[in-house]
Amino acid sequence: MLGEDRSSPCNTTYLADRLVDSRSGLTSQIRRLEKAGLVARAASPEDHRGVNVSLTSASAALRPSQRRGRTLA
Repeated sequence: MLGEDRSSPCNTTYLADRLVDSRSGLTSQIRRLEKAGLVARAASPEDHRGVNVSLTSASAALRPSQRRGRTLA
């Protein structure tokens, strides 16, 4: 889902709602992707409690099929 629009980060609440995943499960996935250098997290400027996630340049170098595999890992 992050690859659909690279121009802006995506809020984790939005991602959890769209992926029908628990927020804690999504947080674990995002943490693993961040550790691998594929995503970056930042505080949401609109909501001080929120977190935005965006793809890194390392994830952009992956082929789309590789990104899907990483997202599900």
